[in-house]
Amino acid sequence: MVVARTAVLIGGSGYVGGGIGRTLTARGYTVVSVGRAEFDVLARPVAELTELLGGVDLVVNAAGALWQVTDQEMVAANIVLVQRLLSAIDAMARPAPLIQLGSAYEYGVAQAGGSRGVDEPTPPRPESAYGRTKLAATECLTRWPGRGVVLRCSTVVGAERRAPVCSGRWRIGSPIWLPTRPHRPCWNCRRCEARSTCSTCVISARRCSRPIACWPPSTRPGSTSSISPPAARSGSSAPCTG
Repeated sequence: MVVARTAVLIGGSGYVGGGIGRTLTARGYTVVSVGRAEFDVLARPVAELTELLGGVDLVVNAAGALWQVTDQEMVAANIVLVQRLLSAIDAMARPAPLIQLGSAYEYGVAQAGGSRGVDEPTPPRPESAYGRTKLAATECLTRWPGRGVVLRCSTVVGAERRAPVCSGRWRIGSPIWLPTRPHRPCWNCRRCEARSTCSTCVISARRCSRPIACWPPSTRPGSTSSISPPAARSGSSAPCTG
């Protein structure tokens, strides 16, 4: 018998959030996508948020602020929203696990210069307001007694975003690596990147055993990486030259 599962997805209207919603649906979840228009987490009482979350099996927070916002707005979207979400989950009769989308910018760009890159044990040293606010949210979750995991993602690319990211890196002379399969053109596989991140998010929902996970496992802030999980890769990686 198939057990029905429900997930609430905060920030489901965004690029990564939309992909996570589609992946959860494909894995059998009933997804309730929550955007600011449907339910403003920062404005509504926490009790109403708890009521919204009542009975769900998973909560994913893909919301956040980076571009064209004030520092105050960034603090609200990246820290206060997470604090309110944790309070609402705590008040649930059966608290659901939480997946929080973090950022490789929590580690700081200065640490990205070495050949090793960064991974979970790398001490966080954020240099930007965005990195500092995302790290503060991570610290809220690691102190939280509930079940949760933070996925610190590098730049996520996919079919809808490949052109600006690829062309930008090409202009500054940085290599672009994307997963591909033997005898298939690189352009045919670019859409895999975002899907792999979304799949990793869903896999984390079943575990929630590690408080922090860097995805990809070794990454660099600001990098555009191949983010297919190792088990899912077939063939070799090829540079994007188009």
